[in-house]
Amino acid sequence: MDSCIDILVAAKRMAEAAIFARAYAPSRLPELLPKWSAMLKEQNFPFQPDDITQMQAESVRSEMAKELELRKQLYEQPKEAASKIAQVKQMFD
Repeated sequence: MDSCIDILVAAKRMAEAAIFARAYAPSRLPELLPKWSAMLKEQNFPFQPDDITQMQAESVRSEMAKELELRKQLYEQPKEAASKIAQVKQMFD
């Protein structure tokens, strides 16, 4: 997911990067929304789209919390499996 977002950012596709992040990696939103906003200002865009303010105002924190919990579980599962494998190996040694 992160590499897809990075590609969009490198291509200066900030809107797409932010929307992608909102769906798949909400923890990246706080990084991307200011970049999107700055890009619009740089291009003399006369207003901020509602998408930016809505995305900032919505429950980004709860989405981030959910994602962080899932990532934590994802990274802990292999560790738990490895420790169980080590225990079984010790039983046969």
